[in-house]
Amino acid sequence: MSTPTEQSSAKAHGSTLATKLLLLSLALAWGQFLWFLHYSWSSASSYNYGWLVPPLTALLLWPRLQEGTRRNASSNAPGSLISAIIFAGLLVFVMARLLIEVNPFWRLPLWLGATTLIASSWATIYRLFGAKTAASSLFPLLFSLTMVPWPSLVEKRVVNSLTTLVTHVSVESLQILGNPAEQMGNLIQIGSTVVGVEEACSGIKSLQALSMMALFVGAFWGLKVSGRILLVAAAVLLTILFNLARSLTLSLLVLNGGQNLFDKWHDTVGYIALGLGLGTLFLIGSKLPSSIQKPDGASNEVSKPMPLRLSPSLAGISLAIALLPFFISEFWYQDEENQSNEQVDWIVDLDAYASPEITTDQQTIPPRVEEILGFDYGHHLTLQDANLKRPAELWYYGFTGESKSKSLQAYSHTPSICMSGLGAVMEDRMETLSVDLGALVIPFQHFSFRLPNGEMSQVFWCLWDDLHQGATESIEGHPRLAQFSAFFERKRSLKRKIALLGIPSDDPQLARQEATRLVRSLFLLQKDGETFRYR
Repeated sequence: MSTPTEQSSAKAHGSTLATKLLLLSLALAWGQFLWFLHYSWSSASSYNYGWLVPPLTALLLWPRLQEGTRRNASSNAPGSLISAIIFAGLLVFVMARLLIEVNPFWRLPLWLGATTLIASSWATIYRLFGAKTAASSLFPLLFSLTMVPWPSLVEKRVVNSLTTLVTHVSVESLQILGNPAEQMGNLIQIGSTVVGVEEACSGIKSLQALSMMALFVGAFWGLKVSGRILLVAAAVLLTILFNLARSLTLSLLVLNGGQNLFDKWHDTVGYIALGLGLGTLFLIGSKLPSSIQKPDGASNEVSKPMPLRLSPSLAGISLAIALLPFFISEFWYQDEENQSNEQVDWIVDLDAYASPEITTDQQTIPPRVEEILGFDYGHHLTLQDANLKRPAELWYYGFTGESKSKSLQAYSHTPSICMSGLGAVMEDRMETLSVDLGALVIPFQHFSFRLPNGEMSQVFWCLWDDLHQGATESIEGHPRLAQFSAFFERKRSLKRKIALLGIPSDDPQLARQEATRLVRSLFLLQKDGETFRYR
């Protein structure tokens, strides 16, 4: 029979083990989440600053946890309530994690996964260190949300607004400097020289990075609430000012040195603008009053945190929950390749065209454009048809799915974004054009643009993958309900390809007829390794 001392020692050992198991569960869950997030942090993404957020979050969180160990306090809240929050957060994370498998760039499960992990982490801190430490740790945990891509609707509106603002102010400034600049959509035209969308960039990357850093600096230096608000406002203002300076600098480089000088200095000017913005932000933050109180001479001795009041068996269950997505994913999507092979697919015939009435010419894609689009394979064709007074253009490029980061690029270049970058103005969005190829129907979104020279262009755009057959409405890829159904149908695919057909025409209906004719002539169908043409 064990003594009371032995029983107490065994209980303490079990509580310590429970604590370690739960912390391991949270670490595994966060590790999985960060692994999927890193696909959105590629060098071509405006979220590449996301690599900094995890260490900065830890830097904010660690002193607060250390302070909690000094107080050696634990929560007096009902253990069942805290445990329920921890387990509920992990279970909902499992659901979000499996939805992310369908599409790693779908913003809804990314935000769901982040908030549930934050809830579980906060509840664990509450149980280990008490309410005061949990309250002080809330902001660092919420700060981690800055590494999650913004909701697509918000992101798109901010990008468009910043691009228009920076381009307009750049044109006005160039005119003041004596250059006859003219704004054409989001282009800056100075005489015969045109500065494109990359030159008159919006500054969305700087806005996101500076806003993140403003939140960090405010918390790290313990600024008062008013100071933190002022610092975030300064980040927005600095974004506009330094990206305006960047746009002006690049415009003047193009004007005086041509495209080669621009290509040489484009990235360098961008890094300088961002660096100056960060330096100015830190300078402003250093001048604002802090709310941190100086030590009063209290003991700095660090004691061990109180063990979590959770049985090792329940902590083991939390570990099993954290590992669950690995096994479910392997089982749930095990037949994805077979499902892909069973579907009818399409490609563009680049070698031998069916119609002798259509003259085609492959154009060289400039390295800069190839870098921006980030595709694995790509082609640019000009098409001359008897029905057209001017040649049509066909862009056909895709992503093999081997790189998830590259697949993200498929959602970043819709006509509404890219055509405005070329100086075109969208005048209308027409009904979707569905081209029936017999064994397959390919939907094309139809946009009507007015080009900088005043002519009209009808643009037909399709983003296609194996799952949703071109039903693409947002930067996240597909309608939410379609992505939910893909999960229940046990389907996932990271293969993407894009067809963009531009037809010069003032008449949308005639352009739709011509687009149907061109697609039926140039597109080939594939199934089970065989290739065939529309009849």
